[in-house]
Amino acid sequence: MKKLIILTAAICFAGVLPSQNTQKSSSKTKGLFRTTVSLDIKSSNEKALTVIDKFIDQYNHNIPPLFGWALTGIKLQGEKDSFIEFNIKSHDYNKTNNTVNGVMAINVGMLGKHFENINYKTQLRKEVKPDNSVILRYEMLECEEVISKVVAELNVVQKTADTVQLTFAVDVKLSMPYNLMTFKQYRENLEWRFVKFLQNIRKELEK
Repeated sequence: MKKLIILTAAICFAGVLPSQNTQKSSSKTKGLFRTTVSLDIKSSNEKALTVIDKFIDQYNHNIPPLFGWALTGIKLQGEKDSFIEFNIKSHDYNKTNNTVNGVMAINVGMLGKHFENINYKTQLRKEVKPDNSVILRYEMLECEEVISKVVAELNVVQKTADTVQLTFAVDVKLSMPYNLMTFKQYRENLEWRFVKFLQNIRKELEK
């Protein structure tokens, strides 16, 4: 019986450990926060491209389904949080400019600041390189009051025939006085969202 339990545990860990290879690092330089998250996953490059195309299509044209997979658990729909809360209220695609214009509420509880209608503008761009690696670039071009800029890149690189490496690099610069956020506060309130996003993408690829 004891051997059976040990064998069962070994099988379970063999299935779990390969997915727990997320690596992350963050830094702060002159008010600019930078986070890089990476992981390897068993997937074809074609499947990764399909997931990225799905993300782009839903982000631009029909964002609600994204909260069921890519954005699940990231707290963008008014969920309570001890430091900062986001609630996306509208999100509309402008085909001419390839941008999204939206409105969200932002509540910074620690400072007692609440903004009910913050206008923002974002853009997604995809690039497929000659070696079939893929880059999805996200930019927050405008965000009143709180965020100065966000630039993020999701890189997908084929490492072996059945393994791809996902790397998510994010630069965040906040407006005054929020750029005074400490590095510890950043890691506790924003960094985890970027890690969760990449883990959500991995979960979709693992299906």
